[in-house]
Amino acid sequence: MSRLSFQLGLRLVSFGLWKSSAPRLSKFLAWTALLSLTLGIASLVMITSVMNGFDQKLRDRLLAMVPHIVVSDSLTEASEGTFRAVTPFLQIDGMLVAAGSRYISVQGVAANDPIREELSRHGTVDGRWPSDSPDAREIVLGAGLMRSAGLRLGDSVRILLPAVDKGVLRPRWAQFDLVGTFALGAELDYSTAITSVNQLSRLLNEAHHYRVTLTQPTEIEYAKRQLQGLTILTSWDEQYQSFFAAVKMEKIMMVSLLALLVLLALMSLSSSLQLLLVEKLGTASMLLAQGLPSGQIRLIFVTYGMVLGLVALGIGCALGVAISYGLPDLMAWVESISGFSMIEGSYFAELPVDVRAFDVGAILLCGLLACLLITALASRPLLRHDLMSQLR
Repeated sequence: MSRLSFQLGLRLVSFGLWKSSAPRLSKFLAWTALLSLTLGIASLVMITSVMNGFDQKLRDRLLAMVPHIVVSDSLTEASEGTFRAVTPFLQIDGMLVAAGSRYISVQGVAANDPIREELSRHGTVDGRWPSDSPDAREIVLGAGLMRSAGLRLGDSVRILLPAVDKGVLRPRWAQFDLVGTFALGAELDYSTAITSVNQLSRLLNEAHHYRVTLTQPTEIEYAKRQLQGLTILTSWDEQYQSFFAAVKMEKIMMVSLLALLVLLALMSLSSSLQLLLVEKLGTASMLLAQGLPSGQIRLIFVTYGMVLGLVALGIGCALGVAISYGLPDLMAWVESISGFSMIEGSYFAELPVDVRAFDVGAILLCGLLACLLITALASRPLLRHDLMSQLR
């Protein structure tokens, strides 16, 4: 019996979409439900992938520059799977004085610090890195900071640094030679300077700390548990918690707005199913009279709604994934034709996209459950109809 119901449901789908003899309104609602749900799911997959791309790019660029964890003492034992490197580190806020004053963060890093490799991988580096010699006074500035200060490679850079002498704050002037620049494509390009940890430690007469670089920066909580017994001075999740929370909230809001469009498409599916119920009451009564249980009759209409929904979900997800992967090239083509760029003025050279199987799977699963709920609710009135009265 269930096989018969399934076959009849498939025939209803074919009839509602393709047969010229189908009522116009019924055919219109069926196609509207199919197309709107397809476009809604495709848009949801595409926007989710773009938001994931922005989130991942921002995270990679930020974590390439900021220390993952800073501790007061060096690690006696380090887990190779968790900790990528432990290097001397010192950081202080100061004021760059050149064509105006700018508050900046000065990082003192060691020669073997992975920050050099990360900056080269996620951005660009011009010139050279500061010498590790304590006697050298060399510095590297973010490209945006250098431009805004009107400086060039080889210029002298004056920075006012806070220093505490016998409990009294005594600002100290420091002069460096600008030997290089870096461009990460983030706000840090306008607020960060890098010098040797030996130079900065000697200048401030202050002992350095230790920068812990993680193999997987996202496993910050696990890394902190591994560092029990050490004094953790700062970590990236605490320092930038509000920033990443804001990015996550923006993603949730965008997905929620698109989910409303998908919900409207599901309402079209419900309307199509309800109209079909009205049109096929006579046929349902004949099937009941021939011995088909009312539950199996309801299954026919549920099959109709679910098949429409599954086709729309499958095409929508496939279309959304395909467009997501081709979106950077598509936007580049649109920019070359029209001169309009959606990311103009941002830190991105192209639209970042990150298609995640988990997100696509979650959209598919939620869409499937929503279709099942909508079709079940839309077919409930069939149980309240006196189908036998249609034969009198």
